[in-house]
Amino acid sequence: MSNSNSPFEKLHAEANKMAKHMKAMYRREIVVAGRDKPEITIGIMQDDKFIKMTVAWECIGKSTEKQIRDFVLQYTQGEKK
Repeated sequence: MSNSNSPFEKLHAEANKMAKHMKAMYRREIVVAGRDKPEITIGIMQDDKFIKMTVAWECIGKSTEKQIRDFVLQYTQGEKK
């Protein structure tokens, strides 16, 4: 588990994994509750905080994995509140 002060490489790897999972959920390769709703709420637990993100499925579909990864990194590094 990481926190906002973890090495960038660790946060980057975790965000990359999340982005891959989010795209797989969008493509329905991974079954997820609430896929029929317009958005999904995702929780990220770190040592020092819990982050709750609400993302529209349309946004996930239109974004690349890199764009999603960068979005997640903003939250995990503490740049968004």
